[in-house]
Amino acid sequence: SIKPEKPANARFKASMEYLSSGDTFAHVPIAESPVMKKIVKMCNTIAKTDSAVMITGESGTGKEVLARYIHRHSSRANEPFIPVNCAAIPHDLLEAEFFGYEKGAFTGANPKGKPGLFEMADKGTLFLDEIADLPLSMQSKLLRVLESGEIKHVGGTTIKHTDVRLISATNKNLREMIANKQFRADVYYRLSVIPITVPSLRERPEDILALSKKFLNGINAKYNFSKKLTRETIEAFYEYDWPGNVRELRNVIERLAITSVDDELHFEVGLSTNGDRVAEPVKYLPEITSRETLKNFMDRVEAEYIETVLAESNGRVSEAAKRLGIHRTLLYRKIREKINK
Repeated sequence: SIKPEKPANARFKASMEYLSSGDTFAHVPIAESPVMKKIVKMCNTIAKTDSAVMITGESGTGKEVLARYIHRHSSRANEPFIPVNCAAIPHDLLEAEFFGYEKGAFTGANPKGKPGLFEMADKGTLFLDEIADLPLSMQSKLLRVLESGEIKHVGGTTIKHTDVRLISATNKNLREMIANKQFRADVYYRLSVIPITVPSLRERPEDILALSKKFLNGINAKYNFSKKLTRETIEAFYEYDWPGNVRELRNVIERLAITSVDDELHFEVGLSTNGDRVAEPVKYLPEITSRETLKNFMDRVEAEYIETVLAESNGRVSEAAKRLGIHRTLLYRKIREKINK
């Protein structure tokens, strides 16, 4: 059940307005769940070092949020934080982007030359997102920099020393990629001195309400809205599986806030976030009698309906939960309470 909020004092309101601003969102991880509190505590500890960090987790879980948080709480906080999506750079330009190039180094190059990402992040933090998409040829060149801290421009001869803290992130299983010869083990161990695994949103439901409020506060401030979350919407959020994680939650909050006809946000669990049905509804007509209480009738109908969906799903709980529009954990609980009692 959702407990009503306590009235916020002026200082709390001011803090929320600050945290809701777009510029600060990426630096403040929400940590209401025990697992996220543990991760943030760990980040506070490792921020004081220069050790390489590898953050893994599903897409949309907030890996860059943690990377920025570590940087902002480190001794490098006043130096650059340079994020780069390794998957977005064409393979033939990777070396030039990472290490820079001299004028006339190749066709189409900037006539004045260009510094590389390592130079831009000097004394600061370089965040290598989607590190698993870095080709093997570039991994070997990256390894040399990891070992020596030295770079050389494409087309140049001068060796330059850089002082960069590396934080990497991926949603892929790098150990499997190593076993399949798709990622270098030596690079992996250099980059993952301190590994952090960010759980999916469905694994930390305690964060859903706090995240929802944070996103809605930001959207209300941005568009001068006064939209509110209803108890029903919050409960529906808890039942939804959130395959797109925190990013999907933020997108849903924004869509609901913009498209709602009143000041209340309404979310139907039976709908996917793009408005399509999650599954075809199961046709079911319960036996109706006036000789039982409403509660008993509702409990009986719910139990029979769940049994029907389970049977049509061949006993597969995950599939049944998706058809019912609820999280499988909630379905297990209902099975215990209403069917196997």
